[in-house]
Amino acid sequence: MKSNKWYGDKFLTKLNRILVRRVMKAGVVVQTSAKSLVPVKTGNLRKSIEVSAPFVEKGGRAITVTIGTNVEYAPHIEFGTQRGLAARPYLRPALRGNRKKIIKILKGKA
Repeated sequence: MKSNKWYGDKFLTKLNRILVRRVMKAGVVVQTSAKSLVPVKTGNLRKSIEVSAPFVEKGGRAITVTIGTNVEYAPHIEFGTQRGLAARPYLRPALRGNRKKIIKILKGKA
């Protein structure tokens, strides 16, 4: 009689590793696009755009990366100000403009 072994944990671990790589790859695509779209005066904002290390939610139900910057004036560029500085978005268009590519990456087709 054959014994039934549970290999689910190994499978989930391997799947998680694959998904983390894909999410990171998608994050880099958005980061690269944002760097090409951001308005440049000194280059400081462009240089500061980073993608975070993937965060895996407990239980592996969600894997996220954050693309952004810690430059103080970045939100004013992205969203504009009430004092009349027009918005010059670069992060949101980078995400929207790469939607199809991101989906392909996450599906493992890119």
